[in-house]
Amino acid sequence: LLKLISKLTEKIENGVSKDVIKGSIPDAAIYDNSTVILIEAKTQIPLYRNTYLFYFLNILVFYFFLF
Repeated sequence: LLKLISKLTEKIENGVSKDVIKGSIPDAAIYDNSTVILIEAKTQIPLYRNTYLFYFLNILVFYFFLF
């Protein structure tokens, strides 16, 4: 699963600044699940225009912290 996420992240970073993605996941780890959704919703707005893969990555990260 982690390899899949890293491969997706590499593809996404081609069209997106690396700081946004690397900043979003560790920040999300600090908070509880309800806050994670808010953080990802804010982060995904600029990324959504670049690729639909980030939507899929959001879901993976959310379930990773959920279980």
